[in-house]
Amino acid sequence: MRRTDREVTDVQKMKVILDRCKIVSYAMWDGEKPYAVIMNFGYEFTPEGKLRLYSHSALDGKKVSIIRGICNKVAAIMECGERVVIDPEIPCKSGSAFQSIMANGTMKILQGSEAHHALEVFYRHQTGVVPSFPEGAETSSRCSA
Repeated sequence: MRRTDREVTDVQKMKVILDRCKIVSYAMWDGEKPYAVIMNFGYEFTPEGKLRLYSHSALDGKKVSIIRGICNKVAAIMECGERVVIDPEIPCKSGSAFQSIMANGTMKILQGSEAHHALEVFYRHQTGVVPSFPEGAETSSRCSA
């Protein structure tokens, strides 16, 4: 990052930003060209301090085909708090202000108890509550992580 004075490395500060963000953009490679998809997400940090994202998706489609077969490496960007900053006297000093978290890693399709946990994390982040999921919800095409 060029502007290291703006870089956020403290996990607690990252959580404050992530709690405000509800959308993530995933960028991946489809074998021929870049492919991006915007999704809702939930998150948690591992005991080692590693950020883990969970998104909810159908079990078919282009992104799932890419993850399963072409390339499971992704970049992720979450941003929030966007506002335009206008300098009425010097327009070239105008711009925007926002907060963001950028990450990269490996994406995989979860199953069983991992998928169930992912759904709980996802819904907690998106809604603030965790509904009771019916048995096997994590394996249906409407409730996959």
